[in-house]
Amino acid sequence: VWNTATWTQVRTLTGGHDADVANNAISALVATPDSKTLVSSAGDATIIVWDLATGQPRHKINLQPTAALSLCLSPPDAPTRIIAGCHDGTIRGFRLADGTLVGSFGDAGKINNTHTGYITGVAVQPDGKILATGFIDNDSFRVSRYDDDGTLEANNSYQLGYSADYTDNDRAVGLFVHDDGDIVVAGTRDVDEDQGQ
Repeated sequence: VWNTATWTQVRTLTGGHDADVANNAISALVATPDSKTLVSSAGDATIIVWDLATGQPRHKINLQPTAALSLCLSPPDAPTRIIAGCHDGTIRGFRLADGTLVGSFGDAGKINNTHTGYITGVAVQPDGKILATGFIDNDSFRVSRYDDDGTLEANNSYQLGYSADYTDNDRAVGLFVHDDGDIVVAGTRDVDEDQGQ
């Protein structure tokens, strides 16, 4: 953890994610607006809620057999929920206070999404609606919008990606919502060297 005014390190957070799990990289981080709480996810299939004042974990959420690739907090101004986009194509809602599933979110705390692959980005709009992006298959990705209870909005799920003239593996890897509501999706695609694309 760094002080952004001086760029000096304040502390290192340890004792949360399992350091003995192979390929256990941190996959996502998100902090509350008051900078008192940090939420992290990693390859050990856990989400950790940290107390930034002490550097200690408040609680651990076990996601086995999946893992969270993306995180956001809802509602944006005074968060009470963690929204996790997962490796198995689901979106899950947890209470920030204790890490339990939010039963009123989706189907008992989980959305079985319109995506058939990983959920690589989740974000909350200023009005509280939730956006998610991720793989559909190997050649395109989808951006979907949900009400704050996890209900998919009608006519608000869009398949995106390059045309079949290009190679496959068009993938979204991140999602951001600006304060004015504009949406940015970042991604990658294979390059067809013969076409110079």
